[in-house]
Amino acid sequence: MPKRFKTPPLVELAAEIRWGAAAMPQAQGQGQVIVLAPGQFEEFFMRFSSSVGALGYDRVERIIPPGFPTPPFQATYRFRKKEQEQELGTTLYQVGGGVFTANITPPYHSWQHFRPVVERGAECLLDTRNPSEKEMPFAPAILRYIDAFGPKFTEGRTAATFLQEVLGFTMDLPKALRSEMAAGADVKAVLQFSFPLRSGQQMNIVLGEGMVRGEQALVMDISVLTETPITANVRDIMAAFDASHDVIHRTFVGMTEKLFHIMEPVEGGTDA
Repeated sequence: MPKRFKTPPLVELAAEIRWGAAAMPQAQGQGQVIVLAPGQFEEFFMRFSSSVGALGYDRVERIIPPGFPTPPFQATYRFRKKEQEQELGTTLYQVGGGVFTANITPPYHSWQHFRPVVERGAECLLDTRNPSEKEMPFAPAILRYIDAFGPKFTEGRTAATFLQEVLGFTMDLPKALRSEMAAGADVKAVLQFSFPLRSGQQMNIVLGEGMVRGEQALVMDISVLTETPITANVRDIMAAFDASHDVIHRTFVGMTEKLFHIMEPVEGGTDA
């Protein structure tokens, strides 16, 4: 039975799919950046805008100015609902050359409540992609959770102490470094891990200090990538995201057990 929490540390959740990497032009020479020709995807963007607009996402923001070259896999347009029409958190869609994302920020109820937003967006994407890309598979699919453990969660601990005592990351400096440290000094750490999962997916975790909503916090960025090609249908897209969610949920619950008294597990509350 999944754990659900009344007050989790979630900052943002994003579901992203990419396509067309094999068809992208290769950079010639060191340091060059691959870009797409201006206007290459404009008809697709307009079709997608009309499709999600029918769902209420009719507030359109262009992120990359018209006429500018577009790097692949970078969002060009963002689509939102009117604030008063947002029911569970603030959701939005983004599209660019070879990329689609569905995002949500708190208040966030659960994956099962956000999942239909992702699914509807994927349906719009499949209906509106350029004809030459209609059957093109997706890879990778990325589910990403960003959590911020502010003062409410750290309860006076330094970030390094919180990482070790609460989240369970074991850290120790070599004796040669410890001998050079000032007495009473605090270690500021940025941790990054990447490893394959038993499910065949890939997990990436980055932890470091930052400012979130005006507060100093330990930020944890967890993403799971499905790198095997996903056929162009909603069922397979959502199966990949469901599998990624399950892994992240188990990981989060296992690492934050000592914070349950703060996050307040509840029946029907917010999942990880």
